[in-house]
Amino acid sequence: MKKCPFCGAEIIIEAVKCRYCGETVDAEALEKMKKSASSDFERRRGKRVSRKIVVGFREKFSPAWDMVTIHNLGVNGALFYYDKKLAEGTLVDLKINFPTFERPILCSGKVVRIQKDTNAPVYLLAVAFMDLGEMERECLRRYTIEAE
Repeated sequence: MKKCPFCGAEIIIEAVKCRYCGETVDAEALEKMKKSASSDFERRRGKRVSRKIVVGFREKFSPAWDMVTIHNLGVNGALFYYDKKLAEGTLVDLKINFPTFERPILCSGKVVRIQKDTNAPVYLLAVAFMDLGEMERECLRRYTIEAE
């Protein structure tokens, strides 16, 4: 196993792409992509928005839901602060409510990165979505476009 250089998830040594964040992790393939891409090559796939949105959040199988504010949201994952330190690899549930959509998006995710905030007793968590269906992914894609 090796760590994905983009999201920190454990992936198999032979992996060319990370199964969690979708980034190219093979050094040779990544160099080819960088050379063929424009100078504004971005390491993340998919559009992200920095608009804040309050969502339900819980560790997998926990009966209690907490509320967290997502600071960065895209079709592949979310970034937010949480007051408890969770280990990388922790499975979580998210309930994302958008004012313009009929029903909330319920999905599972995996903590792929955690960073202690130096100014407050909270942790910055990066969660990669694991089970989004095409309809939910389309809702998130539309949200990122509308938020521009």
